[in-house]
Amino acid sequence: LGGLLGACRSTRRQVAAGAAKVLAALLEACNPQRALRLLTAAITTLEPPALQAAVKLLGERAAAADAAVLEHEAESIIEVLQDSLSHAHADVRKAVVFAIVDMYRVLGARLTPLLSGLSPSQLKLVTIYFTREGLK
Repeated sequence: LGGLLGACRSTRRQVAAGAAKVLAALLEACNPQRALRLLTAAITTLEPPALQAAVKLLGERAAAADAAVLEHEAESIIEVLQDSLSHAHADVRKAVVFAIVDMYRVLGARLTPLLSGLSPSQLKLVTIYFTREGLK
């Protein structure tokens, strides 16, 4: 998984596009809960730029997941994303915000209690994106 994630951020467009397609197809074919767990675990071990790719894919899989599946995994996902929301790289933080927005699209207000661990500034940023997306 890490190798494909790293290849997604290759400076060679064909390599990056091919790796992204293969990884997306692999995760789409996978059991949704398994895909979310694989990506959540990967996020804890990766560094940029593979980290951004994993977070982006996590958001995509979360957006495509059934609400019951996502709700079951949401707490562990948010815990991992919360750590990455303080990452030194702005691209990682941005990807995390978009992944949380993707989760909110599926879960709505049921996600809100899980965001209580965010700092006030992080929560404000996430809320701004909820509003921009017409979710709040």
